[in-house]
Amino acid sequence: MSENQITLEQYHALLKDLGAGERQDEAFLYQCFLDAMDSSSSLKDQSPIIAHMPINPIQLTLYLLYEHQFYLDTHGERKLEDIEKDEGYEQFLISVVLDKYFTNEHLSYRSGSFATRFTPEISTVNLYLNFILGMLSRYKQGDPKETLVVDILQKGFSMAKCIVDLLTNGFETEAFSTWRTLHENECILQVIVKYGQPVIDEYLKHLRFALAFRGALATKEETDKTFEEIKAGMCEYI
Repeated sequence: MSENQITLEQYHALLKDLGAGERQDEAFLYQCFLDAMDSSSSLKDQSPIIAHMPINPIQLTLYLLYEHQFYLDTHGERKLEDIEKDEGYEQFLISVVLDKYFTNEHLSYRSGSFATRFTPEISTVNLYLNFILGMLSRYKQGDPKETLVVDILQKGFSMAKCIVDLLTNGFETEAFSTWRTLHENECILQVIVKYGQPVIDEYLKHLRFALAFRGALATKEETDKTFEEIKAGMCEYI
C-alpha cells in the first residue's frame, strides 16, 4: 500500500484490520491521516535529519488512533462533532502524532547492544516466536482448570519474546533475569506434563493460594475459605 494511494475505502479496511471496528470518527481520522502525511512532507523539506525517514502508514495510523481515543476518553464533556470541527484540535493531534512517530520510530534512544532485531540470529528467533504465539492464540486460554498447559506455554513463549526485546535494546542483565523465570516456567511445564493430574491438581491449588494472598479471589468468603484450607494443610505438618 503506497503512502500516496490510500483511499477512504482502503483506510476503512486498515482500521478494521487493526481492530478499530466501526467508528463514527473514521472520516475524521482519515482526514487527519492525509493532513499528517502532508505535514510530514513539509517537515522533511525543513529538516535534513528526517528528510530520508520513511513514513509507515500503519504505524502512523496507530499513533493517530490511540492518541485521538485517549483525548476522547479524557474529555468526555466534549461532543464528538464539536471536536471534529475544532481545527485547533486537529493541528494539535497531528503535531503530537508526528512528534511521537519520528522520535519513537526513527530517533528512539538505544543503549549499546551486541545485536539488533535485524541480526539473523535475532530475526530468526523472532520469526518462530511470532509464529508459535500466533498459533497459541487460536486456543482457549485463561481457565487454568482446562487450559493450564496452554497458559504456561503462552507465558513461556511471551517471556522468550521479552528476552529478545531486552537483548536488542541493550538490557542483557534484565534479559538474564527474565531467562531464569523462563527456565522456572519450563521446569513447571515439564513436571506437569510428566506426572499428570495429581501434580496438576496441586499446582492449581497453589495458584488459588497465591490469588488468596494477593486478595484477588472473587469474594471475601472464598478468600476466607481458602485461608482455612491453608491452615488445615499446615496443621498436618506440625
